[in-house]
Amino acid sequence: MVYDVFDFETFDFVPKDSPELLDGKLTRVIKRLSEHLSAYMKICLDISFGEKRYIEPCEIVWVQSRGNYVDYVLTSGEKLYIRGKIDSVLEILSPKIFVRIHNRNIVNMMHIFRIDYPNNEVIMRDGQRIGISRKYKNELDMFYTRFNRDFR
Repeated sequence: MVYDVFDFETFDFVPKDSPELLDGKLTRVIKRLSEHLSAYMKICLDISFGEKRYIEPCEIVWVQSRGNYVDYVLTSGEKLYIRGKIDSVLEILSPKIFVRIHNRNIVNMMHIFRIDYPNNEVIMRDGQRIGISRKYKNELDMFYTRFNRDFR
């Protein structure tokens, strides 16, 4: 039966032997499940003039700051232009899925194709290349390693 588990996205193995071990494992599994669900819980974006748009975080490929505006690039190819600052974007997006790679750029780690360290770029699945600043290089490495361990 151990090979049947590969057909599912498993979080952990929960032994039934010890009640203490079971309790700790269940707590950890529930925590990891809630982190995974946060990637799909819709967030509300204030577009303009009271207009709101609800999107799932997994639909966001990357976010770029341009002056007083923030551009959300979506998987559909659509761009949402919203008045605001990139720091406020970080408050609504999960740090388990999104990472800042530059003063002006945040990427969704679900959409990273690969990281080109020699050229200091993140290559997204859609082919877009986004520069990594030295300031955020270590943070990207740490967050992306954790993301691959916990989400892939």
